[in-house]
Amino acid sequence: MKSIVRGQWRYVESPLRELYDRDADPGETENLVESNVGLADELREMLFGMTSQFKAFETSAVAADASSRSMLESLGYVGASAAGEAPSGSLKDPKSMMETYGRYTRAQTLLDSGKPQEALPLFEAVVRETPESDELYVSLGKIYLMLGRAAEAEQAIIKSLRKQSNDPFKLWVLGESLRRQQKNDKAIECFRKAVELMPDMEEGHRSLAMVYSAQRDFHSAYEPCRKYAELKPQSPAAWTNLGNVCLALRRMEEANSYFEKAIQLDPKSREALKSYSQGLLFIGRRLEAIAAMRRAIEANPDDESIKTPFVWLIGITQGVSAETLAEGMRLGQEQVARMPNDARALDALAAVCAASGRFDEAVNHARKAADLAAAAGDSELAGKIEARIALYAGKKPFRSE
Repeated sequence: MKSIVRGQWRYVESPLRELYDRDADPGETENLVESNVGLADELREMLFGMTSQFKAFETSAVAADASSRSMLESLGYVGASAAGEAPSGSLKDPKSMMETYGRYTRAQTLLDSGKPQEALPLFEAVVRETPESDELYVSLGKIYLMLGRAAEAEQAIIKSLRKQSNDPFKLWVLGESLRRQQKNDKAIECFRKAVELMPDMEEGHRSLAMVYSAQRDFHSAYEPCRKYAELKPQSPAAWTNLGNVCLALRRMEEANSYFEKAIQLDPKSREALKSYSQGLLFIGRRLEAIAAMRRAIEANPDDESIKTPFVWLIGITQGVSAETLAEGMRLGQEQVARMPNDARALDALAAVCAASGRFDEAVNHARKAADLAAAAGDSELAGKIEARIALYAGKKPFRSE
């Protein structure tokens, strides 16, 4: 934008030609170019004559980030004609874009405040008004993803790649939109290209590991999962996920080492403690697994998903203390009181009763559990419980290998 003032007149190239009578219109709201073409031409000639003298003092350009440059382009501030050249007429007058810019800033504020649903119509309006802005399509695609509209996100991100097809962030967002539509092969292509372009891209490695794990291709998931943990060494979730991949690959000692790292970072991490207990069970360290499960329950007392497995493990493990058996009995009774028709909760309580020498109670609980399992059509579980009933009737606890 360039301007010159002579007396009451101000001439502006922005890049459109503007002429204002500052005495009559101090707010510069009425463009008088059309009614004063001769004066406008004269002032324009003076303007470019003056600016041409200052070429020696031009400063070096400062690179703007992609988002800023795209917004500046859409507002007409980037790409203006050089001094002395006539404007091409293809750029927008910044003053005509102020409403659009206002909508953009309101939309961005809503998005930053965690209100994507409210930001969406504003972003859609801005994109309609400035369809040349690739970066706005990225923002629109991200909002669609937040709202679970993956197909629309995919289309928005494809448009954002028109000028720069090798932008790793855009490729990652495109991959996410594809992954959420279960287009896994295409998603993998996007994620692999993204991390190839930006090897330290945390999101790319994490997403690549996720899509491979969803396909149960844990061999392929291992390396991006390891890389993500390397890039996010203070993240308990990163180490837990890597441990779970190793668990699936039956690399037990390695898996447990990663779970231990996660627990060191967050001693109350439910997922790390639960996964660690599974890893310990796989290598036969049952008493340690019980301790890990107990810590998980203490850290997350409202998580019911681990309580019945904890009671079951106490009941089938040899060598547990009387105190631990009492703990299992109390928790098992609580679970059955809360879920009286849950076959697995009754089966777990029966195992603890038998381990405590209370065989008649074990038989009663197990009989009800077998009947519930059979009624639910789970013949496999019902058959296993019947076998355990025979043990309890013979005054023997159940000990799994």
